Amino acid sequence: MAQALVTLLLISWIGLVVVLGLGYAGLWGLVEPAWHVTVAIPSFLLGTLGHAMTMFYFIGTGKVVREAVQEAAPAGDWLARTREFKQHVFPAAMWAIGFIMVTSILGGAVDTGHLPGWVHGLLGIGAVVVGARAVVFEIVCISSNLDLMRRLDVALAQREVAEPAP
Repeated sequence: MAQALVTLLLISWIGLVVVLGLGYAGLWGLVEPAWHVTVAIPSFLLGTLGHAMTMFYFIGTGKVVREAVQEAAPAGDWLARTREFKQHVFPAAMWAIGFIMVTSILGGAVDTGHLPGWVHGLLGIGAVVVGARAVVFEIVCISSNLDLMRRLDVALAQREVAEPAP
């Protein structure tokens, strides 16, 4: 699951970079502007899906850790670490989702002539930058979370060996 999330996050961010490049290339007459919209729609969907699924991943693994700690009570700050991951990932992911959504919605306003294109272009740059920051936080926290889960499994296994069932 974690590998799929990391792949999705990277693909979605690369999609944002491509969309931004196509937008400016269309503005300068290098490509047909329709390519920008054609790539933007799946990039919007993958971006919002990737960040949202990452948040659900941390909700789910946090619940698994909480239940394991309640049942076996291994020594360590397991719950504090999972909360720390969420504190890093959730705000970054929400900002990335927000930028992707606002940029996409206002792209429609540019297309209909209700908003100048430079606003959409600046938001696109913001979406790429904020998205990069979020992807880095998410990948680092996913990796750290996988390590935490492995260490928790070892701690639980050692506890079972030390205290055999009656």
